[in-house]
Amino acid sequence: MLIGIDASRANRDHKSGTEWYAYYIIRWLAKLDSKNQYILYTDKPLKGGLLDLATSQYFADGGKIEKIKVDKKSRQEIISPHNNFKCKVLKWPFTYFWTQGRLSLEMFFQPPDVLFIPSHALPLIHPKKSIVTIHDIGFTKEKALYRKEDLGPNYKATKKIL
Repeated sequence: MLIGIDASRANRDHKSGTEWYAYYIIRWLAKLDSKNQYILYTDKPLKGGLLDLATSQYFADGGKIEKIKVDKKSRQEIISPHNNFKCKVLKWPFTYFWTQGRLSLEMFFQPPDVLFIPSHALPLIHPKKSIVTIHDIGFTKEKALYRKEDLGPNYKATKKIL
């Protein structure tokens, strides 16, 4: 089975919870699953610990400069323990809407059997078998904690500008 994973967040320089979650899910799948084929979709060439999935679990990128090789078909060479991971760099000329625009186009023309999105943004066009991670739905139970008035001083300033 071909499983596609949105690796764009895992590939960011500055990672928060969602980015680290995506990073480690990819690394653990590479170690654990030898049966399925994987394709990592990203907006920029992979770097650091995503280039070599066969290294120790935590890979500090630490400013190490790798030679990034991307071929004419936008595929990038990466190392995985079972040689079942590939990467496809999907270039997009805009700063925003990579998932909704470029990843959707890829899903229209070359969808995997299953698409896994380790963040909350499922592309508009996606395979019937798609998995998306919703990290927090606290706002549905604890509405008082998410009032507009409590968003901080910048919210009120932004509201006046708009």
